Amino acid sequence: MEMPNAYFYADFLSQAVANGQVTTAQIDTMVTRVLTQMFAFGLFDHAPVGSPTATVTTPAHAAVALQGAEEGTVLLKNSGILPLATANTKSIAVIGVDGGAGTQTIGGGSATVTSPGTVWPLTGIQTRVAGTGDTVTYNDGTNQSSAVSLAASSSVAIVFASDNYGNEGSDTSTISLPNNQDALISAVAAANPNTIVVLNDNNAILMPWLNSVKAVFEGFYDGQNWGTAIGALLFGDVNPSGKLPVTFPTRALSQVRRAPPRSGRVPTTRCSTRRG
Repeated sequence: MEMPNAYFYADFLSQAVANGQVTTAQIDTMVTRVLTQMFAFGLFDHAPVGSPTATVTTPAHAAVALQGAEEGTVLLKNSGILPLATANTKSIAVIGVDGGAGTQTIGGGSATVTSPGTVWPLTGIQTRVAGTGDTVTYNDGTNQSSAVSLAASSSVAIVFASDNYGNEGSDTSTISLPNNQDALISAVAAANPNTIVVLNDNNAILMPWLNSVKAVFEGFYDGQNWGTAIGALLFGDVNPSGKLPVTFPTRALSQVRRAPPRSGRVPTTRCSTRRG
């Protein structure tokens, strides 16, 4: 068994058997290891049904997806702005590609799944405030000037930012947000003191704008019901009880670099973590 692709155990293995470098007995042993566990867990007790290409979803599946997004989201910062109240948020600006159709709800590669559809953050927030008289206006942030203008004219600005990781076979060269998203967040925060940042990524990122914004959510990759979940989290319908599995530096990458070993002491990692 070789995942995710057949390389060493494909043509190279066939050639090794043909050349006598690997014996049939060795192949039998390798196969036995796999089949023994498959029989042990009853995988041959029932004939396979269904199709691997089918979209499998029920209301119960959707409910699990929503619960996972709600419970897995972490509140990194709140300076008194959350939970939002419709009485005070007459105009909400949703800013960033990640807030609309480009929302990053899954990682790449084997993390990709087929769902019946994704609820965008924009849609989730619009649904949450429907009937209250509040307005929700969207700007994808690709034009920073227009995004800043929208933020300045709104009661609250919510910037959605993301990074797409999907290759565990290589290291990332930076933990900064790509595509000038840091500059967008800083500019929006300068225009609106009631700025909230919502992050979607799979790891810690640098937050140079942390002291300039009122609140920060870390959603990681939240799945098909992310929009519904963040709407509920922003307005306090659900408690943001998620915890961080990794350390987020509050100021600089140097906070999470390994310190030089000291005589007689185990090397330590200097870091600072804020979590909800």
